[in-house]
Amino acid sequence: MEADPATAFAELDTRRSSLASTTDMWTEACSRMLVPLTITGPQKVVHGHVTMRQHDGIRACTLQGTAHVASRSEQDTVGGSDYIKLCLGLGGHMALRQHDRTHALSRGDVVVYDTADPYDAGSALPFGILLLLIPRSALGLSRDQIAMKAAQPLQSDALPQLREAMLTSARGDGFLATGVLADIAARVVRDTPAFRLPARTDHDRIVAAAQRHVEARLADPTLDAAALAALTGVSRRRLYEAFAAELGPVATYVRERRIARARDLLLDPEHVGESIAHIAAAVGLPDPTHFSRVFHRTHGLSPRAYRARGVAEPSVPWSPRTEGRTL
Repeated sequence: MEADPATAFAELDTRRSSLASTTDMWTEACSRMLVPLTITGPQKVVHGHVTMRQHDGIRACTLQGTAHVASRSEQDTVGGSDYIKLCLGLGGHMALRQHDRTHALSRGDVVVYDTADPYDAGSALPFGILLLLIPRSALGLSRDQIAMKAAQPLQSDALPQLREAMLTSARGDGFLATGVLADIAARVVRDTPAFRLPARTDHDRIVAAAQRHVEARLADPTLDAAALAALTGVSRRRLYEAFAAELGPVATYVRERRIARARDLLLDPEHVGESIAHIAAAVGLPDPTHFSRVFHRTHGLSPRAYRARGVAEPSVPWSPRTEGRTL
C-alpha cells in the first residue's frame, strides 16, 4: 500500500490462509515493514498476523506467528541501516542472536539490536513480539554503545515507561514525540550494564571471539580496537593483552585480514569487473590511495598489478608483524 511516509499503516494476516506456502509473503511483508531479511521455518507456512504503524520516522510493529526465524545476513546489511530495533516479548520464547550472543525473550523482556549488523530472531514455537524501530540519528547512541548492550535484557528504572510507550505506539493510541520516545529508549540502553565475558575467560577464547567479529565486520571502516572490545565483551586493555599473548597487535591483525580479503576479491572471477575503489571499500579501507599503499607494502605490487598478474598466493596462518599499526 502507498501511504504518507510520515504516517503509515501496513498489515499481513495469514492466520486463515489455505496457501501451501506463506514464507515468501512473510519475507516480503517484514522486509517492507521493517528491514530486508529472510524468513525460514520448519514448514513453508507461517500462520500469523503482523502490523506496522509509522509516525514521524518511528515504526511500531506487532508480530504474532507460528514457528519461524527471521535472518538478516551480512549481505542484507551492506550499506548500513538507519534503524535501531527494540523488541518487547509478548508471549512465547523468541530467541535473538547478535554478536555471538543469544537471549531468549520471556514476556515483558526488552532487548535492543542494531539492524546494521547481522542477526537471527525467531522460535521453534509460536511467539509474539512488539518491535520499535527508531532512527539511529534520533537515538543518539553510537554503534559501539548498541553493540555493548545488544542481545541481552535491558535494565533500567525507565523500562516500564519504555514498555508502555511501545505498547501505546503499536496500538495506534498515539505516538510520543520522536525526541521524547528516543530519549526514553536511549536512557534505558545507557542504564543497562554492558555485556562482559566472564572475568576469568582465557586469552584464546577472547581472541577467538574477536576474530569472529573481525571476519563479520571487515567491510566496516569504523572497526577498531574500541569497537572490537565492545563486540567481544572485554575492555580494550584485556583485548590488547589477549592479542599480545596469542597473535600480536590488534591493529596489525585487522589490517592483515583486510588485505587478505582484498587479495581474495581481486582474484575472484565473480569480482573481476569491480574497480579497485570498490574492492577497497569492501574491506573497510574506503580511501583507494591508502588501500593501494597498504596493499603494496604487503605484497610488493599494487592491487591493479596483482590482479593483472593473477598471482595466487597460498593461504598461510597469520603471524604477528612489527610494522605500523594503522588499520
